Amino acid sequence: MKDRYAIWADKPSCPYSERVAAFNHHSQDHHNDLLGLWSYMREKTGLSRSNSYDGFYIATRYDDVMAIANNHKVFISGDGINIPELPQHAPHIPIEMDPPEHTQFRQLIASFFSRSKVDALSEDIDKIAKGILADFANRSTVDVVENYAKPLAIGVTLSLLELPLKDAKYLDDLLTTQRLKRSSPEGKAAAVALVDYLKAAISDYQNHHTPSRTHLFSAIVFAEIDGRKLSIDEQVSIIRLLLFGGFDTTAMTIAASVLWLAQNPNEANRIRQDFSILDRAVDEFIRYASPAGYLRRTAAEQATVGGCVIAKGEKILISYAAANHDPEKFADGHFLNLSRKSNPHIAFGSGVHRCIGSWLAKLEIRIAIEQILRTFKNIELNADKEIIWECGENLGLSYLPIMLER
Repeated sequence: MKDRYAIWADKPSCPYSERVAAFNHHSQDHHNDLLGLWSYMREKTGLSRSNSYDGFYIATRYDDVMAIANNHKVFISGDGINIPELPQHAPHIPIEMDPPEHTQFRQLIASFFSRSKVDALSEDIDKIAKGILADFANRSTVDVVENYAKPLAIGVTLSLLELPLKDAKYLDDLLTTQRLKRSSPEGKAAAVALVDYLKAAISDYQNHHTPSRTHLFSAIVFAEIDGRKLSIDEQVSIIRLLLFGGFDTTAMTIAASVLWLAQNPNEANRIRQDFSILDRAVDEFIRYASPAGYLRRTAAEQATVGGCVIAKGEKILISYAAANHDPEKFADGHFLNLSRKSNPHIAFGSGVHRCIGSWLAKLEIRIAIEQILRTFKNIELNADKEIIWECGENLGLSYLPIMLER
């Protein structure tokens, strides 16, 4: 195939051994030859270890990641899922909890993200996507991240939570600052401001609404567990996590998908001729992009993974993205294959903490890809401008200049 592009395949900046020892997923050059770095780490016996942030292990093989993610009793989330920690007043609920407490909180909102509930949102999401694309001028250069992927994902999330669309930019700025500048005064201030915003929104909602089983926000702010009403901090935490998940990772997958379409015009035309290809291929776009690249677990007891003995209390950064590009599990996995049949990807995680919004994310991504292909006959990368990748737990584009022609 002539047009084949591997994501994160830039030239390395230094020897792999040095990069592993100083492994820092928050560094600005982390995306440089990331595929090569992961391959080097997979080939090493045991798990690689970074000296950054007081030291942590890194799991990059598919089988190792699955072993950790599916053993919540040994590899716990209750001690935190980020390296370093985000500045926040309370843990993210329920993702930074372990069963049985995790199960109780997850059940409060799980029904709102069932496949049947999500499928009912299809027309609304389609309308949002078409409305955004209608404003794009012919042959204009558009930052797909800020002008398409984010507005779509954020619009859907705020609609689901019944939060004002006019607050989209303010909330996005707070979340981005908190995530990317977590250790700085700005990051800590953003965390406080987000909590204050959500507390005000919760208070206003409780003063003007009665409990409803059909509204997600209501299900959170009027919820009870074992006859106990949730505290304001618990309510804030649940909503905050839904904002983080709804704003970022879906948008990053949409942007990465558009980048691939621009790099592979023949394959883009193949989809245009038969949009049913997306029924299966949407999972391949998600595997390829793997935006939720890294999450932390902590060993609750001594354990062995991949031949590596991990002491109690050690932190392990599991890489769903690296696992999804493991050649032992995915043939030619560095490349996107629209015809891939076996696709047991774990871009949504695995085990009890598997992403609760996976059906919604898949629907948004499918619609986003289909609508941009239906609206524009040519999608080209503007070679005069440089794309920008974000660093951190999420592996996604923060700037993608694309030229569009109707």
